[in-house]
This record gives sequence, C-alpha cells and structure tokens, in this order.
Amino acid sequence: FLLRANPQRGVTVFDSRAKTRLDVVKITKEVTNRSGGGKIRLLDEVDLSIQPNEFVGLLGPSGAGKSTLMDSLNGMRPATSGNVLVNNLDLYQHLESLKQSIGYVPQDDIIHRELTVYRTLYYVARLRLSRDISTQEIDEVLGEVMDLTGLSERRDVPISQLSGGQRKRVSIAVELITKPSVIFLDEPTSGLDPATEEKVMKLFRQIAESGRTVI
Repeated sequence: FLLRANPQRGVTVFDSRAKTRLDVVKITKEVTNRSGGGKIRLLDEVDLSIQPNEFVGLLGPSGAGKSTLMDSLNGMRPATSGNVLVNNLDLYQHLESLKQSIGYVPQDDIIHRELTVYRTLYYVARLRLSRDISTQEIDEVLGEVMDLTGLSERRDVPISQLSGGQRKRVSIAVELITKPSVIFLDEPTSGLDPATEEKVMKLFRQIAESGRTVI
C-alpha cells in the first residue's frame, strides 16, 4: 500500500497490489560443484521484465534451470548476484514486507488429505490472515476464493476424495487467500490429463485477469 499525505485532503491510501511489475536485472546463480570442485553457473546474467497482470510460462528441457530461476524470482532461493525488483523495490532487501504479496504453489500438493476443502482453507486463513479478522470475514474471503477456483460445490468433500485437478485447485486456492499480487506455480499441470490441464490453464488466465501476475 502507498500512503500519500496531502495538507488539504489528509492521508490517502493506494492499493498497488493489482499492478505489480517484476524486473530482473542480471541475476546469476552459482553453486558448488559436488563432483569436481569449483562452481557451476545455473543462471547466467538473466534479464527479464514481467508486466502487471501478465500470464507468463517458463519453458525449457529438464535441468535447464526453470525452478532455479523461479525460486530466484520469488525469494525462496535468492540469486548469487543481480537484482529482482517488485514495483522497483529490491525483493531480497525487502523480503519480509514483500513476501505477503507473493504466492507460491509447489509441484507437490502440500495439503492435509483428511480435511474437507472448506476446513483446509479455513485453517490457512486463520494462520495467515490478521488476528482480528472475524469468522464472517473469513467466510467471505473463502467464498470468493472457492468461486474463482471452481471449488464451491466441493467445499464439504475431503481432500482425499478429490481428483488430481481438484487437489491442484485447492493448492492454488490456499495461495489466493492472502490476495497475492504475484503467483508462482512450479509444474502445476504435471500428472494431469490434457482436458484437466486445459481447465487449470484457463483458471490461471482468470486469476491473471482478476488483477494478479501469474508465472
């Protein structure tokens, strides 16, 4: 949020989350070579700009460095050198304040299979949202998230009884609860059949159009 003080109008608040731009400047990632000594360069001075509300795919063969690049962009495994800028703020320097606006869906679903869809999302909301939020407000947030991800009709179904595509939707819904500006998804359609994959891709497009940047 941007706060502007004006002598006549007082303080005005601008929500910048729906317009998040990512700029990557010469990021390099080097790791120790375990087999032969020395260093291996996984990322080599990568430059990249991603506009607000873009839906961007990282493509490449196995071992090309897609996950390494993604984890450098979201701050999970920072680059060795270079800068990642989120609306001109250095991500690595401001990670504590910026991490709330970044969502990350890993390749493997990390959700409790014994809980229902609603219970899963409810506990995540309790853990991640502000302490003074009411149960009614949580219910509204979860209603919006389930609507967007097409889970409303499955709200009382245990995770263990969902299909692979529906479980992936729950993982995405978990990240949408905090209203992140940028969402990173690592191999989100692996293991899904072509028809389900298409539905999930259309969901990502909807999420981008709802004011987020999807990578």
